[in-house]
Amino acid sequence: MLRSSVCFLFVLLAGSACIADDHNLVNDVFEEWNKRAASWQTLLLRTRFEQFIAANSIPDMDDGILKYPLKDTSFTGTIEYQFDLKGHRYRRKGSQHIFNASTKSFDAEVYVSLFDGTNFQVFNPKQENIDWGNSRSQSEYWIELTLFHEKRAPFFSSLDSPVFYAIGLVPARGFDMKKGQVTPPDLSKAVARRTKDILMIEFPIGKRSVIDERYEIDPTTLLVKSMRKYVSGMEGYSLEIEYKERDGKFFPFFWVEREYEFKDEHRRLMKETKVSTIEAVVDGPMILPFSVTPTPGMNVLDVSTDVEYRVPDPGKPLETLGEIFAREEHAPRPIGWITLAFWSAIGCAAFLGLYIFLKIRGV
Repeated sequence: MLRSSVCFLFVLLAGSACIADDHNLVNDVFEEWNKRAASWQTLLLRTRFEQFIAANSIPDMDDGILKYPLKDTSFTGTIEYQFDLKGHRYRRKGSQHIFNASTKSFDAEVYVSLFDGTNFQVFNPKQENIDWGNSRSQSEYWIELTLFHEKRAPFFSSLDSPVFYAIGLVPARGFDMKKGQVTPPDLSKAVARRTKDILMIEFPIGKRSVIDERYEIDPTTLLVKSMRKYVSGMEGYSLEIEYKERDGKFFPFFWVEREYEFKDEHRRLMKETKVSTIEAVVDGPMILPFSVTPTPGMNVLDVSTDVEYRVPDPGKPLETLGEIFAREEHAPRPIGWITLAFWSAIGCAAFLGLYIFLKIRGV
């Protein structure tokens, strides 16, 4: 949510810095994004995607060598977005496959990332995960709800970027979720220039690499139509977006994200995801909740206290999962592995993103 996976591959304009030739254009783009965010009321977007993951594209967490999957692998999945732009409330539901570092295989996961304007939650509905084929969710100790409170939860990934470009909320370092605004970058460290409708930003990474980001921007709407990242002349990432217009507002209806590895001047496709919009409701009613209320019998992890517990029936005392396990199994046993099984997949996704991020930069 990425789920979690927060993706390290995508250095957005808000995370870049620039000076010189066309910094006014960069400011104009950010100003237009904030205007666009202010003009939206709500958006409900349902999408489906096809994903290809190349063999030997995921590193082993022990030695860092690219080993998994053992053969080229393909998946399908869905992502559903709901945004209340005036109330700064966001909801993202994903049904996809995440690599599990423990089992060296992919787990089917259904998760809902939620922000109600104040607090973050991640909801892993038990029955939906069972129906999706996640065998681990059948455990009576499955963590169904994680409470992050005001600490930011894993929420956006690079795959979400076209949605946020359209509504003006770029998911980067400059995006304040509570205010729903994008802060322009620090114009001090890199060089920006413009060639026709292409905005190019260059900045060095250490002594070995130069990052060259190229944004194709519509001259009328200032929407980002495509983005490509080059490291010392080699393309390491690409994103291509097609938009549709409805009632004067734009939303993405098709986009393709590609990630590459390159070594010794050779480039290899590591991952490709094609996303299609199947339903879009612009400025309609909000039909889905932005938070989940814990109910009796639900297993909950409170990140602020690092306590896993089961919500008790009214009038009953609260018990941690460790206490329940010891009582029901008649043997003390740490229960931390329950949460570890789920978050190891998230951790592996983050590790993979960082690994490719460094490879792309030639580190």
